[in-house]
Amino acid sequence: MTEEEELHSKLLAKIESWVNDPSFKIGSTNKQKLERSASLLAGTDPNVLVDVLGITSVPDSPKAAMNLIRNADLSTLKNLQIFTLKGQQRKLVGHHEIPANILGVHIRKMSPQNRYEVFKGLYDMGLKYGMDPSQIQLLPAMVHFNVAHGGDFSGKKTGALLDIIEGERPTQFLKRFQGALDVSLDMAKRARENPLSQDWYAAARGAEQALGGYGFDLASGTTPMDVRAAATSALLNLSEKVEGIVLASPGDVSGIAQQVEELTSAELDPKVVQKYQKKVSPFLDLSKGGAARLNFDPEMLGQIVSFPNRLMQQVPAPVRRVVPGGAIVGGAMLYSDIAQAAEGVQSATEATDRGELGTSLMEATAGATAALSAAPGLQPLAIPSMVFGATAGAMRMRVTRDQERERTQQVMAGEVSRYGPTVTQTPTITKPESAYKRRRRARTGR
Repeated sequence: MTEEEELHSKLLAKIESWVNDPSFKIGSTNKQKLERSASLLAGTDPNVLVDVLGITSVPDSPKAAMNLIRNADLSTLKNLQIFTLKGQQRKLVGHHEIPANILGVHIRKMSPQNRYEVFKGLYDMGLKYGMDPSQIQLLPAMVHFNVAHGGDFSGKKTGALLDIIEGERPTQFLKRFQGALDVSLDMAKRARENPLSQDWYAAARGAEQALGGYGFDLASGTTPMDVRAAATSALLNLSEKVEGIVLASPGDVSGIAQQVEELTSAELDPKVVQKYQKKVSPFLDLSKGGAARLNFDPEMLGQIVSFPNRLMQQVPAPVRRVVPGGAIVGGAMLYSDIAQAAEGVQSATEATDRGELGTSLMEATAGATAALSAAPGLQPLAIPSMVFGATAGAMRMRVTRDQERERTQQVMAGEVSRYGPTVTQTPTITKPESAYKRRRRARTGR
């Protein structure tokens, strides 16, 4: 087991040991609390537990261990509300698209080895689950219950919760679990598309524009948790006024967005806006799609085009130029360009086909050229760096499109599951080394 998996197992065992503590018998709701927190933990990836939620030790007290998990989940959901409202019918809540308790209730009684084989299988499918904030979607409370959970939080009526089979192997569970995934993800999709949800998403877009217009989707799990938490804090005192706008203009998403943007711009203290912008500044590259992911559209040549990647992000230094085609290219920070070059080289060494190899090498060249352009006397290299970057973006777009087309054909032919490779045996994959493990290695040397 990895260190994260070992911590995960010890923490789960500590919570479950609460039944042997005298304090367990005192509270009438203690059994429910234990079951809920144990299933939450069991259905959460160990790396998320450590690297995202910051839990790195096991409390001595079983009750304290239980509260550690419960409070981590509650704190996460509270931070992701964006607009904080009181009342069960009014609140905006975070919806776990693959809930930890529905997954955890199945794998909690598995051996640690089998439990982590299930996690590896889900990882191989590209799925997020449990308490991972990146799969938590913002929903109005009533839509959350009636649509996202089909009016049944337990999942028994909808088919999201499967029957528990004692001694079930990980491969067997993963095959069976795909049916529950279909149910859960379909309900989540319909909840996101619900008209009331769309009205609130429009409100979030309007507020984001007033807070800086960085392009963050505050309602989505794809946006970093710290960004959403910063927005929730900044918009706290405007939430009820925003609710009034949403409820007064049902279905008018453009009008809601505009009104909320105007409200936020007019009434939010500039110091609050500055505080938000400072908190989210480390994540701006992520909001633009990351390294070497150009928003490149050949039809837009000749117009004013901003290339939103860290190579060409419009920043004050070291250079800003206007080049043929009317494209405004902002020079990028040197460390980002070097990082892009390194990532491109690494991707090239791992490429499995010529298209991926060529794209990766082009991205590496773009990063290296842009880094050189920061040096005095070499600033004209910003232009070829733009050319390399734009070409790499177009190549990457083509490679991705070809991969998606091939993937669709495989799904239609029944060769693979819509969630990933057909699960015929326990997946054996190697995860990237976690931040926790890197910190430990740096501290201990092993």
